Amino acid sequence: MITSSAMSSPKSLQKSPEESPSPLSPLPPESDIAQTEDSVIQAVVLSMWDNILGPRTQHVWRTECKEPLPTGIVPYIANHMLSGEICRCGEEETDGRIDSKFYILPDKNIIASSFIFTGKAKTGRSVYSLSIILPSSKLKLYLPWHDLCGARLTKIIMQLQVALEKSQNGTDVMASLTASLQQFVHLMLSVQRESVNPSMDLSESVFASGKERMVEEGFLRRAIISHLQTLGCSVVYGKSDKIINMVIHTLAAFLRPTERQRSRVCVKSTPPEQYEADLFLQGIIEDKKGAVLDLPMFDVLTSCYPTSLINLTNAEVRQTPPFHIHAARKHEMLTMQMYREGEECALPDMSVFELVDTDESFVQTFLAEVFQLHPSCGVREAYIQNFCRMLERKALALIKYLEVETSKGQQHLKISSLKRIRNDLSLKLEGDFYTILAVAEKMKPGIYTFWYHSAMLSTDQLRDTLVSL
Repeated sequence: MITSSAMSSPKSLQKSPEESPSPLSPLPPESDIAQTEDSVIQAVVLSMWDNILGPRTQHVWRTECKEPLPTGIVPYIANHMLSGEICRCGEEETDGRIDSKFYILPDKNIIASSFIFTGKAKTGRSVYSLSIILPSSKLKLYLPWHDLCGARLTKIIMQLQVALEKSQNGTDVMASLTASLQQFVHLMLSVQRESVNPSMDLSESVFASGKERMVEEGFLRRAIISHLQTLGCSVVYGKSDKIINMVIHTLAAFLRPTERQRSRVCVKSTPPEQYEADLFLQGIIEDKKGAVLDLPMFDVLTSCYPTSLINLTNAEVRQTPPFHIHAARKHEMLTMQMYREGEECALPDMSVFELVDTDESFVQTFLAEVFQLHPSCGVREAYIQNFCRMLERKALALIKYLEVETSKGQQHLKISSLKRIRNDLSLKLEGDFYTILAVAEKMKPGIYTFWYHSAMLSTDQLRDTLVSL
């Protein structure tokens, strides 16, 4: 949900002459984003190509970052991000596309990540850029969050494009954009403060000494298998932040270091933290006793991956539909939300989360063996790493198998090949197969949808053949 409760009103600030894009260009309006003292983001800049003035800054949102923006950097960013994009509006293949640019400018002491897109302007269609500016000293810290920034800003830009098409004046558009960017900056600040340690740390997990029985094993098995099947994207809900964080640290052991940095631990705060799309792991504390969990379904359904909901209050594990269904529904939801003429889009309720109860052997065997190992000297850490490598090896074998059987996608997959692949890779159980397919999707995006599309075509061909007999 996008809220504007902490949004400050736009105000014009005085600048030195060298900060202005040109003597004829009007100074752009600026807004401050409050409560962002430790943010690594210095500013967000919206620029547009003007056929008379050239690159023109439309608005600047400044944070309370301790490192101030270098003098004259805003028009410099506008010029460089829009250079070479003049003919973009006339090209059909790029007209609706959102492209990204990433600049490291050590001489200016900044890094800039920009997204280029087209949108309606006063005189027709024009080229825009939305850029985030950070100090160059924060490059190593920012890189694991680059994909998260891209996912969130792409949604914001899609909303902006449609708002520009519908709006008669720019006031409402800029107010909505300001609220969205304020939420984005606060999300990045929360991840910056509360992200999970990128290195594997089992001291706060159920794999630590003395904590093995703090979570019932059957529930833990369902939580891990669902977490793997939804490509590592999970929400942990409960009454105690300590138990929530123990489960988060447990599931984080099965993520890559960069994915752990896109996860955040649960922190008691006022107001309590809400669900945020596109994070891998996050926790939500029960607001009040007996309260029913109600997640923002539009954000859940348009997240990068399907979501596991691990409910500690009633010991239930649920998940949204598999990745290939999630991807199609995400496209459908974004289309409906963007192009409904002022109408509220009907959203599914929490029943979209289905109970997890699939037969599998990988996690069951893993839990039976890992708790037999001594918790000290890094033995359990090594075993978990070996388990993750086993999943990746099977996923790689599945990818190569599919490439050979289909001539790298040039031919349809036969039903006999579908069965043989699962038999050869010991993936007869549904839970094991979905787990490996999810791991393969992260290694080679598109493989999940390709498998189910091929299976559907093969089934249709078999049915047509039987009907013709």
